[in-house]
Amino acid sequence: MINLIPQEEQIIFKLKTQKKIAFIFCFLISFLFFCLIISFLGIKYYVDKELNYQKNVLDNYKKEQKISDISDIQKKIYSINKILDQIDSFYSRRPLFSRAVRKISNILPSNSYLEVMSINYSESDDKMLKVFLAGFISKREDLFNFKKSLEKEPGIKEVTFPLSDWLKSENIEFQINFKIEQ
Repeated sequence: MINLIPQEEQIIFKLKTQKKIAFIFCFLISFLFFCLIISFLGIKYYVDKELNYQKNVLDNYKKEQKISDISDIQKKIYSINKILDQIDSFYSRRPLFSRAVRKISNILPSNSYLEVMSINYSESDDKMLKVFLAGFISKREDLFNFKKSLEKEPGIKEVTFPLSDWLKSENIEFQINFKIEQ
């Protein structure tokens, strides 16, 4: 093909064509950057929304956890208060077991000894203690005197021995139940 356009015009035409190509190339690159920026902004917006959602879920979980922790603490406090009330009730009733033991040891004959001593609250009366004694005494007469001494003692009531304790005359293993005032 023969080119009839003068040389100067051809150079100007090539320059214009190169300018157009450069302009189109710059436009495409700018458009690409614009699309990338829009895409990154969309991704950033999505990630921010998702992050806020996850923070809300985490905050709600922490609140629920705190509520359950608080309810657990309240349950523990309630149980401790219940125990403290029981302790307070015990000390307000305050049986002085030492007084009961002292009374028993003063009455107990010298030729005898105890193997079992049990002191509990009386179920029927808060002011009374139930006492169970089991032990050894050498003679029936001493056992009889021990019974009489218990019955005479103020504050001691309902003294009972099983009949089997009275069968032997010597080396008697006895059992006795009675109530004593606090």
